[in-house]
Amino acid sequence: MQFPSLFRTLLVAAVVIGATVLASAASLPQPESHLQRRAAGLEQSIARRHPVPSSPTPPPSPNPNPPPAPPPSPVPTPNPYPSPPPSPLVISKSKSKQAGDKGPNK
Repeated sequence: MQFPSLFRTLLVAAVVIGATVLASAASLPQPESHLQRRAAGLEQSIARRHPVPSSPTPPPSPNPNPPPAPPPSPVPTPNPYPSPPPSPLVISKSKSKQAGDKGPNK
């Protein structure tokens, strides 16, 4: 029985036919889609409204001598926000510690 060689021949033929179809499809001219035409039209209208200058001006160079930083203030500024009151849990712990505190054991 010659099934392996027949199978191999059919496989080679299918690959050759597939490659031929792909090559011929790639050589066909691609039709331009509606979106591509519209995008090209928009690019042209933008170019007409905002023409690019032939010699663009260079961006301004950064200042080589920046102004000096202000000196630090000698007086510390007070905190504009008052400190929050201690939580009830912290208060209860500190009271119980004071009540039960008998000093270090030696």
